Amino acid sequence: MTPAVPSLPKHVFAGSQVPATVSAGLESPATIRAQSGGRIVFVETVNPDGVPVGNACVDIFEHAGGGQPGRVITGSCAAPEGDPGNGVIYFQGISPGQYVVIETILPADFAPAANTLFSVPAEGTGAITVTVPHQPESGSLVEQLVAVLIEILRNILGR
Repeated sequence: MTPAVPSLPKHVFAGSQVPATVSAGLESPATIRAQSGGRIVFVETVNPDGVPVGNACVDIFEHAGGGQPGRVITGSCAAPEGDPGNGVIYFQGISPGQYVVIETILPADFAPAANTLFSVPAEGTGAITVTVPHQPESGSLVEQLVAVLIEILRNILGR
């Protein structure tokens, strides 16, 4: 007779899927950590005026303390379906805890954003929005071209 398996409450399983093969007569021990909760997190990359900036990629890390990243949780460049390139990156099933967002691919003409700390509370079910502000890159291609043109004009005018 097969023993009854108790039903588990609904949970979000954090982490990656790991393929496993079990053969008859062999044991394959596994540990599955069920964590209640799990939230949708939107990471929004914006310019100094708060306007979304596209073409950024970010990774989410566990917060190791002192603003330092710990273990990587997930990463993405994809915007929510229907909103490509608008600077919003979508993550699903982020468990309660403290996290650090680190940019891995920068939007064109912007300096790297500072690491951004955020937390997912154990209470609640709503989505969380994390804003990653950017400053224009000093010495961008446009600024470099303007500087060259000014130097050429100064040479032509003898100044």
